Amino acid sequence: MATASGAELKQNEKLIDIKKEKSDYKISTSKSNYSAKYVIAADGVNSSTLRKLKWEKFNKEDLILTITQEMGLNKKEIDERLGNDEIHLFFGIKDLIPLGYAWLFPKKEAITVGWGNQIGKIKHSKREFTKFLNIPFVKQSIKNTKLIKYAPHLIPVGVRSMLYNDAVFAVGDAGGMVDPISGKGIPYAMMSAEIAIQTINYSEKKGKEEKMGYIYNKRLDRSFLSILKQKREFRNKIFQNDEKLKSFLELWETHRSSEIILKNLL
Repeated sequence: MATASGAELKQNEKLIDIKKEKSDYKISTSKSNYSAKYVIAADGVNSSTLRKLKWEKFNKEDLILTITQEMGLNKKEIDERLGNDEIHLFFGIKDLIPLGYAWLFPKKEAITVGWGNQIGKIKHSKREFTKFLNIPFVKQSIKNTKLIKYAPHLIPVGVRSMLYNDAVFAVGDAGGMVDPISGKGIPYAMMSAEIAIQTINYSEKKGKEEKMGYIYNKRLDRSFLSILKQKREFRNKIFQNDEKLKSFLELWETHRSSEIILKNLL
């Protein structure tokens, strides 16, 4: 979509340094040097861009550690084991995951086995992940499969304290724009990037560059960020105990999570 709109795609170029010189940012990579009036940091939870610009890190309680494995298997076997195009989610505060969930996702020729939990809630993540793998249903589902990929990954579930500073915008995971209950992030990454561009265009057109940060934050809140912040506060209520979690999941079958929170149904 970006290249179709005229953007030039540069790949396999590691960011080496970024610094402000007068009114522009000077960016050096492993292949070239660039100059930019604005910077949009869309490089994930461990954003090299924001780290080099000395932005504050995420709080530990706002980070979820996930572990995933891609297990190779043919489509026929996947359908027989998991059902036709069915995903399986696993919850359980007492016996499985204090704050998070695990999953089995079917793909064309693999099953994605995943587990996610808040950093600090569990000391031995690999051990707990193995515990999940040994649940009878999970164990049977991945029996005689081939390990294709193993990957730990961090997901932010709390918004950064700052999303704009001095012509630099944080979008998507780099800004912590992820649903803190489900871990969904792609729609918010796309929307926040679009809002950043709209903010630049509007501010320049109206001569309001000095208010760019205020405009960006206000547009984000109006679009989706306000409800994500409420979900972050509500998440602790959901994961108080298995009973609360079960009540939320039952409501989630017929209501959107945002509706549950805004109407205080739990």
